[in-house]
Amino acid sequence: MFDAPNGVGSASGPVINARGEIAGSFYDVGGLRGYLRDEKGNFTIFDTPENTGGPWVSGINAGGDVAGYFGNVMQVGKVQGFVRNRSGDITVFEAPDASRTFVNAINARGDVAGSFLDATQAYRFRGFLRDINGDLTVVDPPNSSFTVATGINNRGEVAGSFIDSSEGGKNRGFLFWGEERGRTSGDL
Repeated sequence: MFDAPNGVGSASGPVINARGEIAGSFYDVGGLRGYLRDEKGNFTIFDTPENTGGPWVSGINAGGDVAGYFGNVMQVGKVQGFVRNRSGDITVFEAPDASRTFVNAINARGDVAGSFLDATQAYRFRGFLRDINGDLTVVDPPNSSFTVATGINNRGEVAGSFIDSSEGGKNRGFLFWGEERGRTSGDL
């Protein structure tokens, strides 16, 4: 068993990679914080940028890059995604026209998958793939009224679930094929 240093409670995670590194979120007296615990039990504590509600960690890859999301306390209801690389640099992003961006998974390259609340479409949840270069592709199966991208592999293929409006609201799974499989980006 372990506790984050000076922690008063766990918030999310933990998630683990193949090397035994664990990442998650916890509360201390200062609020919500993120952690990376190496395979020897050493902790690195991190925060998201100033004026945020702290990180909700949702993924770690083989290289020790951590991904998740956080709330912006200066803009109530605003949620942004982040990737923290092994060196400690944090990249913050949001999907276009999103009021909330949730990162759910990260692969070995640093590509992430998740979902966002599209403020231009009656607040519809849509999936996304964001590659290491920052290019974001919306992932929406046909007839989807609610899409959640939950996983991504090292080929950039995204899996998740959606509500199919043409099937009376049936919850279905999807696989978004990556370009490395010889298909056009965006094939579902």
